[in-house]
Amino acid sequence: MTEADAIDIAAKHAEQQGWPWLEPVECIRRKRWFSNAVYVIRTNADKRGANVVLTVDAVDGEVREAQFLKR
Repeated sequence: MTEADAIDIAAKHAEQQGWPWLEPVECIRRKRWFSNAVYVIRTNADKRGANVVLTVDAVDGEVREAQFLKR
């Protein structure tokens, strides 16, 4: 899975939840000790508030964690 694939999955998940998707988007790949690597995606990355933060499994593309941070 590429970074672009992870961002697409995250954007679709946010849309399903009714959360705003604001640019810029930050995507960081993180390796975990005892599980698959994940992509951590954060929207509105240069500001506080109105952030969507998702963790997407780098192998199967499953959304592991998702939250909307109002402020």
